[in-house]
Amino acid sequence: MTKATEAYNNIVDRIINMLEQGTSPWQNPVVNQAGGLPLRATGEPYQGMNILACWMGAMEHGWTGQQWFTFKQMAALGGRLVEGSKGKGTPVFYYGSVAKEQADGSQAFIPYSKVYTVWNSDQIEGLPERYVLSNELLDNPPVEPLEDFFTATGSVVNTVDEGRCYYVPSQDRIVMPPIGRFRSVASYYSTMAHEHVHWTGAKHRLDRTLTTSKKLGEYAFEELVAELGSAFLMQDLGAVPVETESHAAYIESWLRGLQNDRGMLRKAASQAGKAVGYLKDAVAADREVLAA
Repeated sequence: MTKATEAYNNIVDRIINMLEQGTSPWQNPVVNQAGGLPLRATGEPYQGMNILACWMGAMEHGWTGQQWFTFKQMAALGGRLVEGSKGKGTPVFYYGSVAKEQADGSQAFIPYSKVYTVWNSDQIEGLPERYVLSNELLDNPPVEPLEDFFTATGSVVNTVDEGRCYYVPSQDRIVMPPIGRFRSVASYYSTMAHEHVHWTGAKHRLDRTLTTSKKLGEYAFEELVAELGSAFLMQDLGAVPVETESHAAYIESWLRGLQNDRGMLRKAASQAGKAVGYLKDAVAADREVLAA
């Protein structure tokens, strides 16, 4: 077993354990305190599985810093590990491919993964002040910016007071109850984000398998994509804490799915990242048109 496979399996095991206890790790309060997605030393957000890897490390130790550094990066900035941090780095993943010549002269690209270690800014002292970010929590997500964001995606959202939230692929529309039906403003917008991730899966967008049959594994997978996508997007927009309504029923299906296919988490995280990217690109395109 490679180090990357071992590190991935460790994350899957920990998430399975949390799901067995009836909790979703991406809604943990420690995750929310970072105030955004985990950042590399360059300030670039991590993607896909690496978001979950950083979140699991933060949850285990209670770290709330947003940025993460390799040992070489922290040393170049004059940083050093605080006492007790040695051996407590967090494994993250690099995915790539190598070209291999085939018997017929063509090239095939063989995927591979490797693991490397990063440390949270909470574990490092001596960093320049610009890397010490504020972890102040917002009482509520910024309503107007969120409303503007989802409007700018170009989606059709119908408010219907029927107690259900869903995306209708055949009509390409999202149905949401009034905001007053939700236990909090954060819950409303996190659920709005969840449904918008489903919206990106339409055939003329990212073309994921969208099914209404709860007996199919594809349904559980798509719900995990939407749940992770909602968590990623809300963190990216700085709208914390992340909450979603009525998704506890999916925990059993996610648990069963991960037990049957341990690669499901990596695939779902990758698709969730693509969905968030699609939404952000749609908003950016809309704002460029308005500014023209």
